[in-house]
Amino acid sequence: MPYLEIIAASMGVLSVWYARKNSVLVFPTGIVSVVIYVFITYENKIYAESGINIYYFIMSVYGWI
Repeated sequence: MPYLEIIAASMGVLSVWYARKNSVLVFPTGIVSVVIYVFITYENKIYAESGINIYYFIMSVYGWI
């Protein structure tokens, strides 16, 4: 498992943990995870998954603001 996937998955788990705690840190950890997954899926030519993750990124930024 490449190091980027480990970081993205760890940040995703951390984001869920922060969501459970109702912490504002859910947004930056989720954004980092999603941005890494956009890069991974785009590089592997999984464009629909990249598009979904871009949507999640936009909604995370909107939620954080």
